[in-house]
Amino acid sequence: MSGTISISDLCRKYNIKPARFYYWKDQLTNSASEIFDKRRRKKT
Repeated sequence: MSGTISISDLCRKYNIKPARFYYWKDQLTNSASEIFDKRRRKKT
C-alpha cells in the first residue's frame, strides 16, 4: 500500500493471485474502522 513494490511483484513474491490480494484489501478497507474500534474499546 506504500507504493514501493507493484501489486504484481508482491503477488508473485508471495505466490498469490492478484484477485486474492484485492479481495483481502477490500475486506481490510471495508472493516478496518470496525476492527480498530473494537481494539480501542478493549483497552479502556
